[in-house]
Amino acid sequence: MLPEMPSVGVSDIFWISGYAFVTLFLVREFIALFDAVSGGNSPLKRRLVFLGMAALSFSVLWFLVPDLSVSDWDWLSKGAVASYVVFDAIVLAVVLGLLAYTWGGLFFKVNLFLFSGFLIISIADIFYYNGILRGTYSTGNLDDLGWIFGYIIICLGKTFKLRVLKSA
Repeated sequence: MLPEMPSVGVSDIFWISGYAFVTLFLVREFIALFDAVSGGNSPLKRRLVFLGMAALSFSVLWFLVPDLSVSDWDWLSKGAVASYVVFDAIVLAVVLGLLAYTWGGLFFKVNLFLFSGFLIISIADIFYYNGILRGTYSTGNLDDLGWIFGYIIICLGKTFKLRVLKSA
């Protein structure tokens, strides 16, 4: 027997919509960087890069569907739990694109902080997903520290970016 899924609450709405805003912000930064590097005259190449990132991101669903299909949770609960991992993959793919375009440049360290922070958050979300699926997750576990450390690293990266911009 599978564990009972906790109900989807207001906090899930804010977390998931937060992912959408973070993703939009990162995609905007990626487009600006891509246009600056390519001179803004390569829309086909930009579309191909985004297509590759989308394929990488949504391939995560391939691994989630078997776990979610055996549960008797309602579709809203399944979607909420799966969306965390899918949005993590999207964010990581975009930040990985930023890392690739800034390799060795001025903002490489900033994007490395971003990638490291989002990677830690993604790992915490995977522990959350597995804990929810197996019925072993409870608030206040050591797993929750992943979110805290991830956001601290992202804040350090943004602080570092401000310092780089002031010194440039």
